[in-house]
Amino acid sequence: YAKIISTVIKHKMQPIITLHHFTHPAWLPFDMWLTHEGPDLLAAYQLGVAEKVNEQIFQDTGQVMRHFLVYNEPNIVPLIYHFS
Repeated sequence: YAKIISTVIKHKMQPIITLHHFTHPAWLPFDMWLTHEGPDLLAAYQLGVAEKVNEQIFQDTGQVMRHFLVYNEPNIVPLIYHFS
């Protein structure tokens, strides 16, 4: 993904990356939205992903991503897991 993002940046566009699109890392339990620590674990993971991607992009372009979306359609995610 970092190479794709670097190519977009090199073409003078600024991509916006969505870090959660109705999937989450397999190590998080399916019902993590119902736990107190689940959202914090996911946020810490997403922060790590954003930092790693920016490190790789900076090495390639000298720039970093300025915009990340944490969730796609944030109002939908809790409903999906709640009614599953």
